[in-house]
Amino acid sequence: MLTACSDGELRCKPILVFHGHTTKESKTRKLERRQYSPDVHIYFNPTAYSNQSITFDWLNRDICNIPPAKDSAIDTDSPITNPPQPQRLVVMDIFSGQKNKAVFSLMKALDITAVYIPDGCTGYVQPMDTIINKLVKDKIAEESLTYESDDTSVGQRRIAIMHAVAEAWLWLHQCKQDAIIKAFQQTGISPCPTGKDDHKLYVRGLPDLTVGLWELEMGSDGEVEFVDEVEIEEQP
Repeated sequence: MLTACSDGELRCKPILVFHGHTTKESKTRKLERRQYSPDVHIYFNPTAYSNQSITFDWLNRDICNIPPAKDSAIDTDSPITNPPQPQRLVVMDIFSGQKNKAVFSLMKALDITAVYIPDGCTGYVQPMDTIINKLVKDKIAEESLTYESDDTSVGQRRIAIMHAVAEAWLWLHQCKQDAIIKAFQQTGISPCPTGKDDHKLYVRGLPDLTVGLWELEMGSDGEVEFVDEVEIEEQP
């Protein structure tokens, strides 16, 4: 799970969820944890998938910088809040662990405005899916070669992937910060609300569409669409 900020600053760590028990750890896993990267949040659960508890930690710790309670990813059943908080806009995919009453209650307490991207639209208006994820995945594949080992145990593979993810995430913010900012601008998340940045909007699959000039008076009842600065008037 990756969370980027519209100004390109690195504020949120990547989250990896592995398959495993949540209530107790073996001696082997405790030894394994000593090799974990401090730049990645690691969770274990039976489904190897995010859930409500992880969402609580993510909102409190990463989005609002509130330290989570001890073992909150394991047995937290209620939101942890420390208001007041500045207003935040969070754009996320539709996922059951991120859109239930408990999560809505927490976001309201933290003054978070949530924007959910519908299924089938993330590749067009979700910044992570338009540019960022591909950059990170390609870099992870590259970094994984650095951490290859003859030891093919599950634990060593987990260690290798988390270090590759950490390196790729750091690289993204150090070398591709402009791409992060551009992704938020093109999808309409961060442009100025007055409309002065509307020319930066870009919808994948519609390369010839120019957004803008909406503030001009029409002078007629027809709708006017501007494509490549060519005015096309549509009759009502």
